[in-house]
Amino acid sequence: MQPEYARHLLEQLSTLADVEASRHGDAQRQVGLLEAQLAEAKARMTSTAMRAGLSRQAADAAQRLVPSQPEPAETVSEEAERNGEGPSAGAGRMTVGEQVLTFLRARGEADVPQILQHMRTLRPGINKGGISPVLTKLCKKGLVNRISTGRYRPVPVPEE
Repeated sequence: MQPEYARHLLEQLSTLADVEASRHGDAQRQVGLLEAQLAEAKARMTSTAMRAGLSRQAADAAQRLVPSQPEPAETVSEEAERNGEGPSAGAGRMTVGEQVLTFLRARGEADVPQILQHMRTLRPGINKGGISPVLTKLCKKGLVNRISTGRYRPVPVPEE
């Protein structure tokens, strides 16, 4: 080999070694960054796992404190509920029909505007269209009598 050609090969080898050393340094820095990200992700995973476990324990403890509600036998639409049909929705909640009947029994008799005024204290969004069908059904069931146009009286409950 000629000395000039050998020097040229040595320069190329030296340049290649420098490039590879630089690439190795970049790879080491990248590995360092990725290891730091991995450690951070593992710490977040540990933290979220701990919070999830504590949340589950709290939810389970709360569930044990709340009495379980039996599933309703049937689903009643909002319209049916407004019209006084179906079972009461939830503990202590009466249907519109039950509320109207209770009001009439307490009052003795009332006209539609009086019934509507009372019902708006219980159900603010209700209107005459929500009361009239209920009164008609109560009359058909024999629970209420229409004593004149727009005026109603509950049928007396026989005492046993």
